Amino acid sequence: MSTTSRKILLSALMASLLAGCQGWPMVGPDYQKPKTVTPDTWQVQTPVPAAQTADWWRQFNDDVLLEIITAAERNSASVADAYKNIASARANLVAARAMGFDGLSATPSISRKAFSFGGDPTLLTQQQISFDTSWEIDLFGGLRRERESSLADYDAKRNLLQDARLSVAAESAKAYNDYRFCQQKVRLYERYLESKTRSAELTASATAHGFKSDSDNALAQATQAQAASDLNDQQMQCELQIKAMVALTGMAEPQLRERLAPRDFTVLQPGTFDVPSVPAVLLEQRPDLLAAERDLAAASAQVGVKEADRYPKITLSGNITPVRYLNSGVTNNALTWSFGPTIDIPLFDMGQRKANVSAAWESLRAADSNYRSKARTAIKEVEQKLLTLQSYNARQPSLQQAADNYAQALQAISQRYEAGFDNAIDLETTRRNALEADYALTQLNQNRITTLIELYIAVGGGWQGADTPLAANTPDSTEKQP
Repeated sequence: MSTTSRKILLSALMASLLAGCQGWPMVGPDYQKPKTVTPDTWQVQTPVPAAQTADWWRQFNDDVLLEIITAAERNSASVADAYKNIASARANLVAARAMGFDGLSATPSISRKAFSFGGDPTLLTQQQISFDTSWEIDLFGGLRRERESSLADYDAKRNLLQDARLSVAAESAKAYNDYRFCQQKVRLYERYLESKTRSAELTASATAHGFKSDSDNALAQATQAQAASDLNDQQMQCELQIKAMVALTGMAEPQLRERLAPRDFTVLQPGTFDVPSVPAVLLEQRPDLLAAERDLAAASAQVGVKEADRYPKITLSGNITPVRYLNSGVTNNALTWSFGPTIDIPLFDMGQRKANVSAAWESLRAADSNYRSKARTAIKEVEQKLLTLQSYNARQPSLQQAADNYAQALQAISQRYEAGFDNAIDLETTRRNALEADYALTQLNQNRITTLIELYIAVGGGWQGADTPLAANTPDSTEKQP
């Protein structure tokens, strides 16, 4: 057999060996997604299924809200960190896919030297380029397990980006909702103070004419001062919320104040959305749970990586170097090459590799516990928000009826006062009762919408995949392009 034939046969055998290794069994556990993580049914009543939309925020019919969510996401440090983590995970995945193959490197060189044996010097020029490569044979699956782990980690980081975006959207929506209700509360406090001021003036006049006691006058003045203090406190709360939204969105405060300028306020009425019929569906709808499951898969693969380190490694290395010699106008060419395996056999390491395997198993158990704990927490969050929302919905008709009845009473006493059958003090007292009923209804509506936002996030925030848009102008892709 000729030298060329032997080379071809050897190359074919090594290629078959390398290809065959990919199908060999791998050490370490083969990952299977946990099955029994959530209960079979909800333990609270769920609303009637409705169409769930990823752009649920649009159903508020409020362009300012969408603008704030978009600005907050664009300037969020947590979202930026999530993008950074994706980039790092992608780099690790590329490196893992290349593991075992060191690539092909070329090392060109040229040298010129002179030598003499007593006569005229002879010049010798040597030109060469050396090509080197090596390939680790994945006998026990350590490299494949490393790729599994890196891919799972990359998927986890992509899911965590969605979780960060959902958190920012929820925080922005709640801050905006609180501020709009704060504006409405300021109006109620202003009207309440006007009524208290009117009552204090009437009481002072009645006291001066002997119809009211000094204690009644002092009490009226005290309640007026308290109402002024309450108004001041509510205005301060609105200012604090402005500052918080500036920090959240990165918008200039004058621009934000202009966008949040007082206007005719109507209670936000977001549309409904679907709560999964069974808790198990929640595992596929919440990006934080999907990230935890992918972390579990990565931990499982790392057990195989550490286990494979305990076994021998075979690396095939090759080199080919063409050389050209120029000597006094005479050119000579040469070719050198080498090819062969290197075996790395772990003999004694003071138990380090075994300890690494044990640590990997503990990491796997911790990841499994973390996944199950997050699943239980998700179930708790959904059920708690459902219960809270049901309570608000049950209370809303009663508070609405109370507000309506107080409004009717105010209208009736106003008519009696204008006809001269009732006094101004009783009129203002009834007015304040109506304002207090309106305030209670306003507070309930604020809490209800806040809970609805939190429930929407708890069931996954309409997340349907890596390209789910969360605000008005968010990019279609979850990964920033260079």
